[in-house]
Amino acid sequence: MSSAKPESESSQSGVNAAMVHGIEQMIGKVKIFKNRNFEMVKPLEKIKIDYPDIGESSAYIFGHPEAITLPHNYPDITESYNLMHGSERGFIGILKIIRFLINLKIISKNFAAKILTQLESLNTSDIKGDKQVHLPSIYSYAEGVKEKKITHMDAVLWYCQKEGLELEGINSLISKALKEKIEADARELNFLPRQAKLPI
Repeated sequence: MSSAKPESESSQSGVNAAMVHGIEQMIGKVKIFKNRNFEMVKPLEKIKIDYPDIGESSAYIFGHPEAITLPHNYPDITESYNLMHGSERGFIGILKIIRFLINLKIISKNFAAKILTQLESLNTSDIKGDKQVHLPSIYSYAEGVKEKKITHMDAVLWYCQKEGLELEGINSLISKALKEKIEADARELNFLPRQAKLPI
């Protein structure tokens, strides 16, 4: 009785390096930024996003540097993920099967990359499962305050309502910079006495 072994390296000529990198981002654990903290999670975990003018859609966590670098450059960010789209019965399901076979050491990362390269060349919506939504292939998605269309205080209240959180329970999520902006909003709304400003 022979045990299962990954295929030999001799069968892996012409492997797409980008695909190998992609395979590495869906095995093991990847780093995300959640509730103002970095944490390691299992890739392909499903979350929901509410894309403007399209509505709610499923997305799946996928490892990549942006989820780590954005919070360093934008300190007010509370959550940062790198995501991908697809169907559980289509492309995402195939990725999970490939990951399962890699974890069992039945196939190698290089061979898995060759499978993905072949699937990518087919480029069919049936495999990718994109019939559920019509989202851009690549996009950046953010929720928050832009150009002061709402106050930072309003944004915090909206976030609590959206996530089902009590306002008093999110103190640890409020950065020093955001606290200063909320304080400024409170002064504008006359919740706090206005501070005298020196003439420039």
